[in-house]
Amino acid sequence: MMMKISMGPSMRLKVRQEARLTQSQIEDVEVELLHRQRALVSALYGGDQFAPKADCSMCGHHLTDREIMREFRDDPTDFTTGCPNCKYRFLPKLFRSTLGGSVETPFFCPVQTLERLRGLENVPFEDFQTGQKVGIYQSAVAHFGGLKQAFAGRFRRTLA
Repeated sequence: MMMKISMGPSMRLKVRQEARLTQSQIEDVEVELLHRQRALVSALYGGDQFAPKADCSMCGHHLTDREIMREFRDDPTDFTTGCPNCKYRFLPKLFRSTLGGSVETPFFCPVQTLERLRGLENVPFEDFQTGQKVGIYQSAVAHFGGLKQAFAGRFRRTLA
């Protein structure tokens, strides 16, 4: 925690306190939020499990959830994550396990998910459950709990 002291033109003393998180602390919070969101989604979707998976095809390293999230780039159009060992970039997957089997889709980070939803506000819900949009849908469920919440998050982001 940092304390800043400044003197204004009227020579009054102002004290401002700042708290800054390290990058590691931010990553810990993001991973914890992802785990809690997954547990909540599992409860809401009748026990379905959502799990991101990323195994580097270059060196074979199995990335943890934290590594997957950390290695996403800030570019919302780059959907790859990177291997922390060999730096090879590849597409991570999201597995949704249900009583009837499992589904593998592309896995997008929250920023990428919101970017992919741009212009899809009027697409029927059924269209998100098949084809190329299923990865967006599954990532929206994994990060936000559903499409409605993701669209609400996207709307709030554009207002900020």
